[in-house]
Amino acid sequence: MQDPFRDRSDEDLVRLAQSQPEADRGREAAACVLQRHAKKIYVWCSRYAGNDEEACDLAQEVLLEAYRRLHTFEHRSRFTSWLFSLARYHCLNHVRKFRPLLTADLDPDTLPSKGKDPERLYLDERGETELRRLIIEALSPEEQHAIWLRGVERMSIDSITEVLGLRNSSGARALLQRARRKLRAALDAGETEETEHG
Repeated sequence: MQDPFRDRSDEDLVRLAQSQPEADRGREAAACVLQRHAKKIYVWCSRYAGNDEEACDLAQEVLLEAYRRLHTFEHRSRFTSWLFSLARYHCLNHVRKFRPLLTADLDPDTLPSKGKDPERLYLDERGETELRRLIIEALSPEEQHAIWLRGVERMSIDSITEVLGLRNSSGARALLQRARRKLRAALDAGETEETEHG
């Protein structure tokens, strides 16, 4: 028997699932659209898991959470962007170990700084805590999101632009540059304060 949903787009299937959440057809549409991406979700989760079994568990949790939250998808971006953002958050919550967020290739904006270099902060124990604090205190949620996607997920500028739904011509590049400037300014301010009180 031919799959009645095979030729329908992800977004069409989500609309059907949202319009008939309690009907068999709505549930089948939801299952179909999530099943399409189950293998990619597993591959994504395997980057955070210690073994295949853990990756399978993570992927199942992500897909179940996506099914529960399908009604919240607002069709402002591609469904896959929404789904993988959900997967990313779930995996980052699962893996709470801090990893360096700022790397030399974060963006092409290499600003000189008198203070500590963000890329080197994580190398000492105190630096990790300081960097995490500054990211939360100095950056907007959107800037924090972009920093995570670039530094941890190693996403391309174009992919970050799509995931965040940025409409401006410079996309994520300008957002990352602004975030880096803010962090450098916050680091310089902390360095000045330490010198004055030292």
